[in-house]
Amino acid sequence: MNLVEWIEMHQNEFTNLSDRVWEFAEVGYKEVRSSQILIQTLADRGFTTEKGVAEIPTAFVASYIKGPGPIIAILGEFDALPGLSQDCVPYRKPLISGAPGHGCGHNLLGVAGIAACFALKQALDTGDVKGTVRYYGCPAEEGGAGKAFMAKAGLFDDVDICLTWHPDAFNGAMWANFLAILRAGINCGFKKRGLKFW
Repeated sequence: MNLVEWIEMHQNEFTNLSDRVWEFAEVGYKEVRSSQILIQTLADRGFTTEKGVAEIPTAFVASYIKGPGPIIAILGEFDALPGLSQDCVPYRKPLISGAPGHGCGHNLLGVAGIAACFALKQALDTGDVKGTVRYYGCPAEEGGAGKAFMAKAGLFDDVDICLTWHPDAFNGAMWANFLAILRAGINCGFKKRGLKFW
């Protein structure tokens, strides 16, 4: 079965999962239901999960290992943004005025990352390749620097390649530098142990 056929076969599962995350609409470091449903989905497919990594309750890592080989990491995000409550229609229609909502597809980012992990797992299970696929549940992508704290905790130290995606106005791969270190620098200036973001 090719990748397109596999995606079409599982389309409803992933659509329903992303709709649930959309409905939860939890802001950074408070994505309790969103992270839990993603963790459960991964565990149900045989991934071992570690919750609360980097001392962040909603951060997690899920791994599937089949022999020695590269560690392929997939990033998933699931945080909503304040004030962006939105019905599932292509025009501005808040469900609850002033409530949080998903502004740039984070309900899709986390779920599509899981779909990528499941596709890689299929290749590992057939024996076509060996190695590890690892999903990183990254909270607080917008304004909270969740990945920076995860990196500081050493969670990416053994990874061979780390992949992610984001909705945009075009379909394609992009190679570019971003200022994530600036965000990390700003947020790491607080006393991490003294100030809890969640």
